[in-house]
Amino acid sequence: MERHRALAPLITLLAIATGVTLFATGWTLASPAVALPPSVGTEQVVRDFYEAINFGIRTGDTSMLESAVFEDVVIHGGLAMFAPDRAGFERYVNSLHATSSQLELSLAGIVSTGDRSMVDLNVRGTDEGAFLGNPISGVSLWGSVDAVRVSNRKVVEFWSGANGTAQFEMLAEAPFVDTVADQPLALDRLTIPSGETFAAEGTDEKRWLYVETGHVTISTTQMDWASSEGILEPDVAKMPLNPGDLRSVPIWSRTELRNRSQEPASLLVFAVGLRTRATPRLDPAYPQGQSTTYAGLKLPSWWAGAQEGIDGEAMVTSLIGNAKSTLPEHGGSLTIARATLAPGSVLSINEVKGSQLIYVNDGSLELSAMVPDGDNVRAVHHLESGAGALLDPYSVASLRNNEAEPVVITFVAILPAEA
Repeated sequence: MERHRALAPLITLLAIATGVTLFATGWTLASPAVALPPSVGTEQVVRDFYEAINFGIRTGDTSMLESAVFEDVVIHGGLAMFAPDRAGFERYVNSLHATSSQLELSLAGIVSTGDRSMVDLNVRGTDEGAFLGNPISGVSLWGSVDAVRVSNRKVVEFWSGANGTAQFEMLAEAPFVDTVADQPLALDRLTIPSGETFAAEGTDEKRWLYVETGHVTISTTQMDWASSEGILEPDVAKMPLNPGDLRSVPIWSRTELRNRSQEPASLLVFAVGLRTRATPRLDPAYPQGQSTTYAGLKLPSWWAGAQEGIDGEAMVTSLIGNAKSTLPEHGGSLTIARATLAPGSVLSINEVKGSQLIYVNDGSLELSAMVPDGDNVRAVHHLESGAGALLDPYSVASLRNNEAEPVVITFVAILPAEA
């Protein structure tokens, strides 16, 4: 009885869509006022649909959804903001594979009339998912009730009963071997206009570039005087970088990035200060825009603000600067990830693994964090779009979306090898 009472809102929605009265006190169908299409085969299409979902979650192969779902499927309810069409639905299933591959949707009951079905689900494996080394808790990955409309043996419309949902995506990963304990960290966004080139000389930082949008070509050349540093890496000769690529930049090299797209290119620039010298860019004593190596050549350094490029202006925006954190002692991985929290959802992190920088791409976020030592002071931050923060190792954090729109958060995490 309680379960059926909980289904009432979705039952009402399905009833409106079908023109059929469904009673929330049982699986009884009232006689339709008008003749409906035969429901023969509808339930089999629904079963095939969930089989394709489970296969995609388990394996990461969403090809079965192509034969089970129309490309322009209409999606309503809790998953609509993540999956407005089949491509988005496949992306959501892929995100479940990346973080919750043990999740399984088991059909507990189906009520069908004509080309429409209401589906009662048992959702298993919700406690086995993990995001950046932490169990996923505080959010819903799937609801207990769905509704489906079928046409030509494919799902053409889908209602999700999930509330407080979230989508987690692992975007890129690279080895991280610098194991110095406390080091300064920074996260910038570099924007390069179409067809233009950004150039910068190396400083005493290690950098990684993650391409958000656009297609760029990177070239690097060792600077003559840098041979004494003893940390030189091979030059890079016109290597293409595309959306989703994560690439380290050789230390103490002149770097050129050319945007070969028709639109502006956007890259995240993550920097870690080195031990060889002080770190000028992270030292507030150095003014923004000042080149500490080749000032006379007017080559921009990796400072925040408008930068003079070879063919015009690029823009470096500081997202998180002057942060300092304890890095994994034995190295690990640099991971770029994204979380999208629906209105009302909360992501709870019981122990932050490694050092994690978070940046709000869209929306606003209530961040509560506490380091479990000393006086256990809990800091609460309201982060609007464009703002970021550092989550220290072992801290306890809560990320809450109190707004009416989803919030999109980028994570740049240095995870220990065991995470």
